[in-house]
Amino acid sequence: MIRKKRSIEPGQRYRPPGVGFLGRPGDVWVVEDVFTASDAVSYARIALVADRTRRKTLSLTVLSDPRQFLPVSGGDAAPEALG
Repeated sequence: MIRKKRSIEPGQRYRPPGVGFLGRPGDVWVVEDVFTASDAVSYARIALVADRTRRKTLSLTVLSDPRQFLPVSGGDAAPEALG
């Protein structure tokens, strides 16, 4: 089966798969920016929805890997995480 690759754009939300601390779902991260760096690799800058001062820069390959992150629809995020 061939999977259609989903494009990653600012505003999309992701969370780690599985459960986190105390069996709760992992934190929700929002894509702030997508860019190609001088090393010719495409990256996404993501921020923690609950605390926008916590940021990460990940390659699009990592962010699109379902073993690392899963897309979150608006209804799947906790109400307090929809900032």
